[in-house]
Amino acid sequence: MVISRRNFIDHTLLLIVIAISGIPYFTTSALLLPVAFILLMFFYMRNKKIDRVFYLLIVFLIIITVLQTFVFNFISLQTTVGLFLRILIGYLVIKLLSERFTDYYVNILYFFSI
Repeated sequence: MVISRRNFIDHTLLLIVIAISGIPYFTTSALLLPVAFILLMFFYMRNKKIDRVFYLLIVFLIIITVLQTFVFNFISLQTTVGLFLRILIGYLVIKLLSERFTDYYVNILYFFSI
């Protein structure tokens, strides 16, 4: 079975998202920034564009964060940045993989379930 380089990279990107979203070792904030930077590089190398809906989602989350800061008189910068980076990473991977996302996701879950 021959695996192309792009398929390998796409599977690896999705595996990173799965790891960041659920494996405690990978949920540390130290890994989020480098992963987001690498994904942004892939995003722009493949000439993808960020949707307007994503910008609206980020604005909505910023408004919620500001309101939460006013209500509780406290802001956790690490938690806030971590939230935005996780959302950015998930969005970038889904946008990069587009229609192949579900196929790759099922392949990875099937592989690890056996």
